[in-house]
Amino acid sequence: MADEDSVLSAGDLQGLLTVEYSTTHIRRRCNRLVDAGLLQRVHPDNAIYQITDKGRAYLNEEYDVREERYIEEHSNQNGTPEADEKV
Repeated sequence: MADEDSVLSAGDLQGLLTVEYSTTHIRRRCNRLVDAGLLQRVHPDNAIYQITDKGRAYLNEEYDVREERYIEEHSNQNGTPEADEKV
């Protein structure tokens, strides 16, 4: 497995997957992740990607892609932070 700061191409990602997908399909999906801010393209001409801080937060369940916001540890049902209760 690659370390968290690795730069990977679509072909590299294909080799890491246990399910068969074409490089074209993986590249298309990576571009959607770039659009969402979860990956960044590190080379303008080649399909080489690196995970972003938002991408790491998403994998750690700390970022909501649909709401485009970080998830607070203490939040109410509306997703807004609540003050910690004082004892």
